[in-house]
Amino acid sequence: MDDRVEEVPLATQQFWEDFYEKELNNFAEHGDTGEVWFGERRQALILSWILQHEQEIPRSSRFIDVGCGNASLLIQLSKSKFTSLTGLDYCGSSVALAGRIAAREGCEIQFEHSDILCLPECLEGRFDVVLDKGTFDVVYLRADSEQSVPLYARNVRRLFHANEGRKRFFLIASCNCTEQELRCMFLQDFQFFDRIPFHSYTFGHQSGSAVTCLIFVPR
Repeated sequence: MDDRVEEVPLATQQFWEDFYEKELNNFAEHGDTGEVWFGERRQALILSWILQHEQEIPRSSRFIDVGCGNASLLIQLSKSKFTSLTGLDYCGSSVALAGRIAAREGCEIQFEHSDILCLPECLEGRFDVVLDKGTFDVVYLRADSEQSVPLYARNVRRLFHANEGRKRFFLIASCNCTEQELRCMFLQDFQFFDRIPFHSYTFGHQSGSAVTCLIFVPR
């Protein structure tokens, strides 16, 4: 990581509070649930991977999305009959929006207004599956990323229960980091398990993807 000192707008909480306040107003006025982060196709591929691993991830598995936004992925999991779902976000407007959308869709999801970088004790040691679809990108862009990135990794690790007899997975999708970068940054707390291939591009005999999605297991 470089020596970034100025906070980019996307890395500030106020940016996202304002963003989701507008989304909340749009939902109230027009019933618009807002955008699916990284697109519906990629979200469908994530859901498909989870469903294909039903032996390791039964419907009773305890999920948490550590930057749930409008809860689009959690709502799809609920509609797929997963029964223990929690959404966490540091924006009050996001939590309000997610709760209203979930209620309209008839989905039973618990929401927590908290920051993954200031993890409350009540969330520690509770979950089988941790989801991140874009939240780490915000952490990575912070001016204090040299401290916040390893803190994020440690706190995600703390979310998992300690029963090694049950499978545990950390699924992360990022548009800012390559696979190799993600694997290096999470090496201390997690072991690579799998990747979800998204649409790739080729340029100059090199292949890549605009979004990287990896699955890790806690060490």
